[in-house]
Amino acid sequence: MPTSSYDLNLNRNAVNLVIVKAFLGDEDSITELLDAGGAIEDAVYGFAFGGHFKLVSDITDDKPELKKFAARGYARGKHSEEVMALRSDASLLGALLYGHAQAGNSTHVQAALNSRGGAKYLPVILEGLASTEQTELLLHLVKGTRFYTLALQSAAKSGHTDLVQRLFAAQSISLDELKSDATKLNHDIKVVLTYAMQGYIKG
Repeated sequence: MPTSSYDLNLNRNAVNLVIVKAFLGDEDSITELLDAGGAIEDAVYGFAFGGHFKLVSDITDDKPELKKFAARGYARGKHSEEVMALRSDASLLGALLYGHAQAGNSTHVQAALNSRGGAKYLPVILEGLASTEQTELLLHLVKGTRFYTLALQSAAKSGHTDLVQRLFAAQSISLDELKSDATKLNHDIKVVLTYAMQGYIKG
């Protein structure tokens, strides 16, 4: 039975079918899924996440532009030697921090944010934290910033409904109140709800 686009792209906790099969090192399934329209970027990420180093290098040696997806996977999988090898490439720091955030690695996240110029990585860190429901660290870092909608969209994309509700609450948005009194649905709230809906659609 052919794999549907829905099955290929359904995203839960920042993984889809291609990522799962790659994480397991299932090369035959990956070949079939890529032929069905799966993303090579997801395969690289999954192979790296699962620690299948040769499978990663077999792809990235020919397509070095995919190294950022390997960086994300290695960092999420806490493969320290591979992470260290990539840290010297400044263009991959954002990808590494995204993966560290997905892994809930607060040490790497805080060190990056406290470094000179590190604030520029806050959006990608928040996105990574939200994608894997690292709730407490996310809520701490997003407080007082303009990146709530980014975090909200990422949480929704990965199907983290509880986190979406926490982010709504942090912005004093109550869906129950909106249901009972539509006059409270102002422009700003509509914008926030739109980001959430876009995330659920992408996931």
